[in-house]
Amino acid sequence: MAFLTGPHKAGLKRCGKSCRLRWANYLRPGIKRGEFSAEEEHKIIELQAVLGNRWSIISRHLPGRTDNEIKNIWNSRLKKRLAKMGINPVTHMPNNTYKPRSKSNELHLNQHQAGSSQSISASAQLLNKVTAKLVPSGFLDAL
Repeated sequence: MAFLTGPHKAGLKRCGKSCRLRWANYLRPGIKRGEFSAEEEHKIIELQAVLGNRWSIISRHLPGRTDNEIKNIWNSRLKKRLAKMGINPVTHMPNNTYKPRSKSNELHLNQHQAGSSQSISASAQLLNKVTAKLVPSGFLDAL
């Protein structure tokens, strides 16, 4: 209720929603400020591959970071970094995997659709490649 009447009583020219978002994204104690670490960036890429653009759910895995902050770093930096590495930021698959259809290619597609474990292992391999480029060596060994 304080977000509804508080701004006007305090002499602010903000609506309640503006005050609530300002508190959630800037004023709340415990919010981390500054650059994201390599580990945080890696975690965002991993979680975005699994969860998609569900920024509030992703932010729960990064204590002290807001969903707005995570969305902004994804759109301003990480998505572009993946594209430069030749990885489609939407599918998290290499960009150069498309080949025109041929009979041998259709056979491969049918085999691929028959066993989803192949696509899981291909996705895992791709994620490992991305991880190796983004996270300093030895970091994952410590986990």
